Amino acid sequence: MIRGGTSLERDNQPLFVVDGMPVDNSTGQGDNSAFDGMINRSTTNSNRAMDLNPEDIESISVLKGPAAAALYGIRAANGAIVITTKKGKEGTTTASIASRYTTAWVNKLPKQQGTFKQGSSLNGTFTDKTTVSWGQRFNAGEEVYDNLNDFFKRGDAFDNSFTVTGGNKNGNFFLSGSDLRQSGIVRTTGFARSTLRFNGEQKIGRFTFGINSSFAHSNTTKTLTANGLWESGGNGALEGALIWPRNHRMSNWLDANGQKVRLLPDISLDATGDLENPYWILNRNPQGDKTNRWLGTAYANVKITDWLDATYRLGIDNYVTQFSNIVAPGSSVKEAWLRGMISETDRNYQYINSNFMLNFHKNIGKDWDINFLLGTTAEDFKTKSNSIRAENLLLPDKWTINNADRRDRYALQKMDRSRLVGAYGDLRLSYKNMLFLSATGRNDWTSTLNEDYWSFFYPSVSGSFVFTELMDKGGILSYGKVRASWAQVGKVAPAYQTATYLKVPEVTIGGGFRNEWTRGNPNMKPETTTSTEFGTELRFFNSRIGLDVTYYINNSRDQILQPRVSNATGYILSYVNTGEIENRGIEVSLNANPIRKKDFNWDVALNF
Repeated sequence: MIRGGTSLERDNQPLFVVDGMPVDNSTGQGDNSAFDGMINRSTTNSNRAMDLNPEDIESISVLKGPAAAALYGIRAANGAIVITTKKGKEGTTTASIASRYTTAWVNKLPKQQGTFKQGSSLNGTFTDKTTVSWGQRFNAGEEVYDNLNDFFKRGDAFDNSFTVTGGNKNGNFFLSGSDLRQSGIVRTTGFARSTLRFNGEQKIGRFTFGINSSFAHSNTTKTLTANGLWESGGNGALEGALIWPRNHRMSNWLDANGQKVRLLPDISLDATGDLENPYWILNRNPQGDKTNRWLGTAYANVKITDWLDATYRLGIDNYVTQFSNIVAPGSSVKEAWLRGMISETDRNYQYINSNFMLNFHKNIGKDWDINFLLGTTAEDFKTKSNSIRAENLLLPDKWTINNADRRDRYALQKMDRSRLVGAYGDLRLSYKNMLFLSATGRNDWTSTLNEDYWSFFYPSVSGSFVFTELMDKGGILSYGKVRASWAQVGKVAPAYQTATYLKVPEVTIGGGFRNEWTRGNPNMKPETTTSTEFGTELRFFNSRIGLDVTYYINNSRDQILQPRVSNATGYILSYVNTGEIENRGIEVSLNANPIRKKDFNWDVALNF
């Protein structure tokens, strides 16, 4: 997050923009707890920005605050991470190969007590049929197992990549590929990613045509970390390793016959009171996801005059992720899953972005510089997920949905579609490279709100003054600027929250339909965030030392929340506009250039 959050229940991540096109950076599959027990906090999910090969990145810019939304829309209400990938350069075609090795290990672990064994005393009665360790003292010379330290291992990562680039005065190309293989510090976990990218550009007269495209395949193997599975009991691997009694060797999770060794073998087979061995979770209850992603952008630019050009850009972001969740027979879970459970979810995401811009750039005399940008954009979102689950597996270690009776197979489908259209303008004025003024305005229309509220406008204005332009050169202060800005932006509701929907027909007394437990709100309007910012930038001793200080304050009103409502209304949940967040802060960055030579340069930076 950049500068904290502006929403209580909405996504507060910045927008990722790659080569001018917004891309999805969502995390995991979301909460699928009602279907297969998976909740966001029970495992680790990665965000989709990891599909980018770092070797392909030419530059990264961080746009802070709502001012970034003028160009990129409401998805940039929390700022934007703008990434530009590499292009070919004029000259001879070149090729390069790079290899990188990284190792990782546990630096510190929580301190554990080694005085007491498994057990507890309740109302004066001692029992060792418990998972806590407040029992008898360890005898002298008796081994105290270091289960937590033994649980972790060294992780390794091998990253190999290649590039081929070339070009001339009329065109260029960039081709790259990479392969990353990473093992985690927890056994059985790891990550693998392979990428392929091609960027090309060609000039024909006044026209410039280009394409940026990439493909990425990633595979993650992971595990439950905490909480276990929703409404199924159990625990996570890291949680179990932390509290496992130290008079038991945790790594002995199978006996000589290959049968499960349980910590509490005398209790019932379901999850009540038992603690799942972390090694069983890693080896018998794995989780994972596989993703195939394609990003493509095509653009055309025409230079109409020396002060006017037009650009059209069409981009697509498409990926399919398959999530898997396995619970082996004999696991310490709820009764319905004691004979095993397997679930798979295929999530298909598609985003299409169309953007047209007119860019005016004019110098008036020697003092004035004017830039004026006019643009329009259209965005189309489609998400579809299909989930299937099988319980009471017929054959052990046969991990297919067909390994269950038809009556023990379940399916769930979710679809989400929305559209957004925007028109925007950006005016920038500068006088003698000393005074700068910028004003933006954007209007968006969203399909997730009703007609009375789906159109909304948000402006911004900013200015800066480089006061050192009025000072003599050569002093201690080599550059000085003060700046201020004001911006406003909206944030809309999720799709399908303005209407109240029906459940499928039910066989009840009288039969028929009934309402969903979430009430729609046709009068919902966007959240509104207003941001005010003041700052200064100073450089000293020929820019050897730099200081940047910013103070900002954000006010977010009409929060879109989904509280519980009185059951007397006939519903349980409803989205409403209520609440306000004030978020303020100070940012200070100090930069220094201690050594500046022809063949060697050293920069250091401190950010607070």
